[in-house]
Amino acid sequence: MTRDTVYKPVRSLAAQSRRQFLTIAIVIFMAFVALLATFTIYEIDAAGNGVMRFEAIKLEMAIRETPDYVLPQDKGFSAYRRWDEIPIATRQLFSPHQIKPKTLLEVELTSAQGVRQYAYMLYSSARVSGGLYLLGVENADEVDASIDEIVRRTLIDSVLVGLVVFLL
Repeated sequence: MTRDTVYKPVRSLAAQSRRQFLTIAIVIFMAFVALLATFTIYEIDAAGNGVMRFEAIKLEMAIRETPDYVLPQDKGFSAYRRWDEIPIATRQLFSPHQIKPKTLLEVELTSAQGVRQYAYMLYSSARVSGGLYLLGVENADEVDASIDEIVRRTLIDSVLVGLVVFLL
């Protein structure tokens, strides 16, 4: 009786270790890139909140210096002292139940001309003014293009930094 035994080639321990190390390095590298991308997206959101809060602080300071300060009423940025002063069309975009002090609300809308826009509202409840409603409107395509560029640069930078870290 003859036995036909097929033997698989045996890998050395060093070869197995190299393969496992390479797999672990790739997983860590991908996690590093994902972490940097997530952090960047979070920071973009925080920056948007910070800009509106900064505008609220500037207005509060102006009101403190001049109590009858005329609030800005611009197409891109407006401020109101009371909810009922906000134009009805704009008021309908936001629910009064969602409004909390220092919490930025965002809605996407399409203008009558078919242009996508983002509308932002921040309620500042400072003692000086008795509260301010800040409204901002931005072209959605421009905002999206800026965010896309930032995310793209972040991914490229995180890959480059990751390569430098892992190659050293």
